[in-house]
Amino acid sequence: MRRTILAFVLLSALVLLVVRAGLFSDGRESRSHELKSGYKTVNAKSDVIAGAPDRVLWMWSGGVTPTSITIKAKVLGDASRAVLLVSETAEFRNPIRSSVAEITGTSGSIASMSIAGLVPGRRYFYQITFEGDDDVPVGEFSTPEASPFSFKFALSGDAVTGSSHQVFRAIAEEKPFFYLILGDLFYANINTSNIGSYLDAYDLTLSSAAQSRLYRTAPVAYMWDDHDYADNNSDKLAKGRESARIAYQLAVPHYPLPDQSSVEQSCENDDRRACNAIYQSFFVGNAYFILTDLRSERDSRHLSDTAAKTMLGERQKEWFKQQLLHGSSNYAVTFWVSTVPYIEEKEQGSDGWGGYSNERREIADYLRKHSIDNLIILAADAHMIALDDGSHSDYSSSDEIGQKIPVFHAAALNKRGSTKGGPYSHGTFPNPEPNTGQYGLVHVVESEDEGTCVSFDGKRVNSSADKIQTLLTWQRCFTDGSAKPLSGNY
Repeated sequence: MRRTILAFVLLSALVLLVVRAGLFSDGRESRSHELKSGYKTVNAKSDVIAGAPDRVLWMWSGGVTPTSITIKAKVLGDASRAVLLVSETAEFRNPIRSSVAEITGTSGSIASMSIAGLVPGRRYFYQITFEGDDDVPVGEFSTPEASPFSFKFALSGDAVTGSSHQVFRAIAEEKPFFYLILGDLFYANINTSNIGSYLDAYDLTLSSAAQSRLYRTAPVAYMWDDHDYADNNSDKLAKGRESARIAYQLAVPHYPLPDQSSVEQSCENDDRRACNAIYQSFFVGNAYFILTDLRSERDSRHLSDTAAKTMLGERQKEWFKQQLLHGSSNYAVTFWVSTVPYIEEKEQGSDGWGGYSNERREIADYLRKHSIDNLIILAADAHMIALDDGSHSDYSSSDEIGQKIPVFHAAALNKRGSTKGGPYSHGTFPNPEPNTGQYGLVHVVESEDEGTCVSFDGKRVNSSADKIQTLLTWQRCFTDGSAKPLSGNY
């Protein structure tokens, strides 16, 4: 059965404002917002968002549900009079107002604002205002319907740190319901215990003119990969593991992370967030999304590929299996964000699933055992558009034909192309050069005749965003499921 439509929600909204304030002990009283990566040096001060750049360096939203959303913002200087406004009109008539944000610190602070009590299926505008200053940026988002509905989302990964490539403008003009970031939001290769270095990378990225426009027009769901977690092919032994986790939870508007407080873990940082991997799940309409953290829990790729070797870690793997069951039982389609290539030959030392082939077989056998046939895998890492219709994705131990799992790669935003894994039934389209950008667009369409239909478009845009080429298209329809949120998921 489809999920019962939610009862009419209260017209008044509850706004909870929690401000993460002040400086981190990183040995600096102020930041230049300049980061030197192995690829490019970018200065965020020359390319900030329009409207009050001296007050708000960046802002974005995420974790959207039918009745709530989270907004994160980097507020500069004395922002003790900052107020969050949310309204159904662009003129901010009858706005929902937050309490005054008390923020301290001389080089800027990150404010985290969680808004509840919103109405499903409505469009909202938001801004962070300051007394006597009307020149402030405006963001917008829509809440999902409370029952299955048609929507589209954009997805991609792998961008130069601080990039203002026109691919971000092209994605924004698609007007996606949300933007799914498949890893390598920035190529900073930080891998340090200095939390401030990670926050600088977020500053550079989110204050980019092209990217900030996109992030103000659509909520995000974001999972990291290697270059925005630590460095190339990094794993749970990375020096920056704990700092990356803390910085993510400070700067990124995410869905609730599974409660890991009762798990005995050894973390050097006193901040409990250092022990939290960032895997998460959510639903939109009749689609379920599972985002796995394949970096901060994985074993080294250099270990022998035995049954004990894991990319997920035991806790996350058990959680992942439960999410697969929940998605199969309650939703028409389940999207798994893998971030690294799933289809590839077994290869010792591979950073993709070919280097963790025993665990991949365990997952495939689990899918077969429980007859999970509504799964789609989404990935980046390889700088290409690619699609397999399920012809090459069965890695179960059975000799019989197993689950046909479509796999869709969408990258690179503006990195030079590469091809990994395969074969792919619909071919591969590596990004030809950094001056072009690639992304995917997924339509989830509710049809009375065919159920829930999912279509993929792989796209390439030139440097001026005046020419967009569709590289491939594909569609598959799924039978309907009963969309019920997992207890405690939000």
